[in-house]
Amino acid sequence: MVEIDVGRLERGLRRHGVRGFVPAAARLGLRRLYSLEAHVWYELPLGENRPSRPLADGLELVRGTVDDVPALVGLWPMDRWSARRRMQDGATLWLVREGESIAFSCWIFEAWVPFRAAAGGKISLPAGTVALDESATAESHRGRGVAPAAWAAIADRLPSGADRLVTPVDEENVPSRRAVEKVGFREFARTVITRRLTTELRVDSLGGDASFLAEALTQ
Repeated sequence: MVEIDVGRLERGLRRHGVRGFVPAAARLGLRRLYSLEAHVWYELPLGENRPSRPLADGLELVRGTVDDVPALVGLWPMDRWSARRRMQDGATLWLVREGESIAFSCWIFEAWVPFRAAAGGKISLPAGTVALDESATAESHRGRGVAPAAWAAIADRLPSGADRLVTPVDEENVPSRRAVEKVGFREFARTVITRRLTTELRVDSLGGDASFLAEALTQ
C-alpha cells in the first residue's frame, strides 16, 4: 500500500497550480533518481616546509575528549557513543578554544577516514597517510583564519611516522578549497559519485598517489 502525503500534494498544487504541479513533481523525482557528488582530495606533505599560520592571541589548540562532544552542537554534532568509538579506533578530536567557547573543531584519522560511498562507510589509509576531516568553524569566528592556523598547528603535532596529511573537500566548496591551499595542501585526486538507478564511483588522479582511493571505491 502506498501512502500519499496529502498535505504535500496540497502545498504543491497551491505553489505550482494544476499545470505546473506535474512538471515540478517530475523534476523532484528526477533529482531523487539522479545526483552527482564530487570531492577534490588534497594532500599536505609533512616533510616539506609549509607556510606558517600561527593562531591569533587568545586562541588555543587542544585535543578534545568525549566530554567535549556536547559542546559541538553548533559545529559538527555527534553523540558521545560515536565519538568514543572513533577515539577507540585511533581518531583524534582537535579543538581551538577561546576561553570556555569552542571556535573550531576537526578530526584526525590515522587508520581510516569516513566516506559514505565506500564499503562500510570508511576508507582505509595506507601507512604514512593521515586524514583530516569534518572541520567546522563557529560562526562567530569565521573569516579570521582560524581553520588554516589550526590545520598548520595540527600538522606540526602529527606522529613522526606520518608522511602526508590528506583531506577531501566538496568540489563546489571554493572557500574551503582556498583555505586548505593557504596551508600548503595541493590537489592529488578527485572522486566522483554518480547515483542513477545504481551508484557509480570514479577516481581521477591529479598528479598524486590515489591508489588507496581507487582500491576502496572502485572494487
